[in-house]
Amino acid sequence: MDQRNQRYNVWNAAVQAIFLNIVNTYVAVFAVRLGADDLQLGYLNSWPQVASVVAVLFLASAIAQSPHKQAWIAVIQLVSRSAALGAAAVPWFPVAWRVWALILFWVLIVAPNSVGNTAQQSFLADIFPVEERGKVFAARNAWATGAGMITVLLAGWALDHLFSYPQGYQILFFLSFLSGLVEIWLFLRMREPDNWTAAQGGPEPPAATPSRPETGWRTHVAVFRHRPFLAFVCCSIPFHFTWQMAGPIFTRYQVTDLGMNNTWISLVTLANSLSAVIAYPFLARKAQRVGNLRMLAISSMILAMAPVLTALAPSPFWVMVVNLFFGIGVAGVNLFVLNTLLDVSPREGRPVYLSVHAALVCLSAAIAPVVGAHLMAAVTARNALILSSVARFSTSMGFYLLAHRGRLGHRRVHAAA
Repeated sequence: MDQRNQRYNVWNAAVQAIFLNIVNTYVAVFAVRLGADDLQLGYLNSWPQVASVVAVLFLASAIAQSPHKQAWIAVIQLVSRSAALGAAAVPWFPVAWRVWALILFWVLIVAPNSVGNTAQQSFLADIFPVEERGKVFAARNAWATGAGMITVLLAGWALDHLFSYPQGYQILFFLSFLSGLVEIWLFLRMREPDNWTAAQGGPEPPAATPSRPETGWRTHVAVFRHRPFLAFVCCSIPFHFTWQMAGPIFTRYQVTDLGMNNTWISLVTLANSLSAVIAYPFLARKAQRVGNLRMLAISSMILAMAPVLTALAPSPFWVMVVNLFFGIGVAGVNLFVLNTLLDVSPREGRPVYLSVHAALVCLSAAIAPVVGAHLMAAVTARNALILSSVARFSTSMGFYLLAHRGRLGHRRVHAAA
């Protein structure tokens, strides 16, 4: 394995986590502080995904097949990171516009980030050999989780003890923009596979791509003829829907019902991240023996318990305690969804397979939070969490049934990867 790329890969992951953990952790809390209602919280989760669907479907695969993919990924990520400056300026907008302005800038953060991440996954899959891929992504996720853990702890404490409202949020969004610049610089330090030779110990470079890659709708529809991919999508998208549905419900329950401040939000995220960091190496080793799909089934079932146990937690302290357990599920789902997706996607045309799955996840994320918001309005946040667990568990059974039937097999048998 190329040590230079491995080194910059984990550093890039760590700095990327600083940006993402600042904006992802506090944008919803910021929206609540700005006066967002339940439906606006749903829009905050869903509208960015609406924009992401088309962007990912048609841009991510084209970028991933471009001979200059690394440069294009960097440009797309720069657009996303720059939008954080707009989010920092939201308190200077007229009161009636502030929540809507935050939603708009959040769209500009999320949609380009979705494109960049999807293309980056294809880029990383090309530069690291298949036999090392599990370890590479486990290490990347572990570094990202560790950096994010420290970030949210410090950021939450600073918001509650160092800075006044809204200046604290403005400072954090500005710092996230600076971290984004460092992240992009580290990404550009990685070597593209076309620049390698066999003597340098890297994987063989991919076949030359045409100057005008085919990315029309027929190409995207054709991926569903590949049965392993279709079977995985039929399980993955329903589970993602039930996962995403609980986003605004968690936010409302924790901030409004339990009265959690920024520090408590940080501690809950810290607990989740701490168990994830510890779990990543174990999960990667276990997957080598039993396969990515079986580990995904187990991880999704762990994650299915998160909403109901949160609803039963009587205080912020117990929410933090139960998140020590949930972090294992989050780590597993994040790791094994990607690894299984790579398993079922042939190398030829892999960027299209990745972009189609990402677009479907974005489409799910555009609808699911609004469904969650309406469910919360109908039955209260606490009861909505309980129903979310039931929905998650039912969809997680799809992974179990797919693994039990052996339709995807063990990760190592897929020569196409």
